[in-house]
Amino acid sequence: MANSTKVLEGQEIKSMKDAGYQHSKVSSRVDDIVTYIMGHAKNFGNPDIARSDQLTDNQRNELKSGYMIHYGELSKGKERYYLTVDRNLVETDNEGFEKHNGEKRKLNLSIAFGMTQAILNDAKKNDKDWYDLVQELKTDFNRYFSNRVKDLIDRAIEMYKVKHDIKRQRVQAFEFQVFEQKHMAELEKRVRNADSRGNDPSADVALVKRRIAAYWAAK
Repeated sequence: MANSTKVLEGQEIKSMKDAGYQHSKVSSRVDDIVTYIMGHAKNFGNPDIARSDQLTDNQRNELKSGYMIHYGELSKGKERYYLTVDRNLVETDNEGFEKHNGEKRKLNLSIAFGMTQAILNDAKKNDKDWYDLVQELKTDFNRYFSNRVKDLIDRAIEMYKVKHDIKRQRVQAFEFQVFEQKHMAELEKRVRNADSRGNDPSADVALVKRRIAAYWAAK
């Protein structure tokens, strides 16, 4: 088994789940996290292997559970509370939830992803407001998770190429065009990282994406 790698001060990566959580918290130490994953996933970073095959389903699910912990710590992923009032779902805080004697529900990632397809199908038909809330939470997290794993694999491929002395293919392109593409990709990556840490209110992923799209749309 590969040696443990320290990321947070005084703390080692103990599992794939822990790797996902620590990547969310300290993305600046991504190389240590990638090194750990490479030691446990033999195809991780290999540019000749499809990205979807670089992690097994179990490894991907372990990483996902780590990201879920951190996402639940962010304001957009925190547990939410709903009361049923006049057949409508009304969001409340924990105090209001505890005081309410009628129908009430909690929503968090564990609840959302723990619903069977049969339950979701029934909610879609008979409880549309609740279904929409559940699907919104799942969609937002899945997008976050996909972006984080993409960042890991991007870096893993770079490290793999250096380790195995794989030369980059030369691509004919206009020098400034390459500069544009590289820096726009870096801009999007940085805002995703800042957003995932949850401590920078200026990190608006959707806004940055719109600005980038507007830049490329300009003729």
